Amino acid sequence: NPHIVPLSSPLDTGDIVEVMTSTASHGPSRDWLNIVQTSEAKAKIRAWLKREERDQNIVHGKDMLEHEAKRLGYVLSTLLKGDYVDSVIKRWSVQNLDDVYAMIGFGGLSAQQVVNRLAEEYKKISKPETNELEEKLTEDKPHKPVPTSSSNGVIVKGESGMLVRFAKCCTPLPGDKIIGYVTRGRGVSVHRADCPSMKDPTIESSRLIEVEWENAEGNTSYEAEIRIITYNRTGLLAELSVLFASRDIPVNSISAHKAKDETFIFHVAIIIKSTQQLNRVLTDIRNIPDVIEVDRVSG
Repeated sequence: NPHIVPLSSPLDTGDIVEVMTSTASHGPSRDWLNIVQTSEAKAKIRAWLKREERDQNIVHGKDMLEHEAKRLGYVLSTLLKGDYVDSVIKRWSVQNLDDVYAMIGFGGLSAQQVVNRLAEEYKKISKPETNELEEKLTEDKPHKPVPTSSSNGVIVKGESGMLVRFAKCCTPLPGDKIIGYVTRGRGVSVHRADCPSMKDPTIESSRLIEVEWENAEGNTSYEAEIRIITYNRTGLLAELSVLFASRDIPVNSISAHKAKDETFIFHVAIIIKSTQQLNRVLTDIRNIPDVIEVDRVSG
C-alpha cells in the first residue's frame, strides 16, 4: 500500500498488492499451508508439494509418523509389520509405505490417522495377553534429574504418600494442566489433561484422580525434548548453544540429521523447570534466522 509486509499479513478490500518474485525460488513452502485461507489455495499448494517434493515428503512424513507414534506411546518399528502396513495401504489406496509417508509429508493425510490405524491392526492381530492400555498408561519416562521427593512435585488430592510417576505418552511439565490415573500396583500415573490416552474409551473413569503441581516454579527440574527444523547454515548450532547458555538452560543431549531437501532436524534434550520457561525458549529459537519450525516433543 506500498509497504513491504510479511507473507502472512491479512488483506482488506481495496488493498493494492505488489508481489515480488525470485528466479531462485523453489516454489511454495509447506509453511504456506498455515497462512492461506481458502481450500482451493491449500489444494494447489499440496498438489505442487506432492508432485515436486516427493523425496522430501517421504523423509518429512516418516519423521512425523515416528514423532506421532512416540507421542502416543508406541514403538513405530513394532507397528510397521507386514500385515499392519497392508491394512494401511489398502485403506488409503496407495502402492507402498513410501506413498503413505509422502501423503503425510505433503499434508494429505495426518500421522495420527495412520498411527491409530496401525495400532488397531496391531491389537486385533497380536492379541497381547497383558493389558496393553495399562502398560501404555503406566510406563514412565524418567525426568532428569529425578526429583528427590517421592511425589515428584505433584500433589494427589485426598491422598498422601502415594507413589507418583510421569506418563511416557505425554511427559507433563510444571505449568501443564494434569490429571492422575490410579494404576494397579504402580501408584498414580500423571498425564497432561489433553493427553490422547486419557480419551481412550476403555479408560476407567473411577480410577481418574485430581492432581496438581506442588510448586510450578520450584527448584525441581525436568527433562524436555524439543525438535528444531532449520535451513543449512554455518554457525547455526553455535547460535543455539549460545542461546541455551545465555538462558542458563542445561543441555543433556543434542542430535541432528540432514534431510534430502538440505534442511536439518535437531533433537535437543534440555533441563526445564516449567512450561512457561520452555515456551520462552521456543519463542527465542523461532526468532533465530533460518529456523523453520520448533516444537516440543511429547513422549
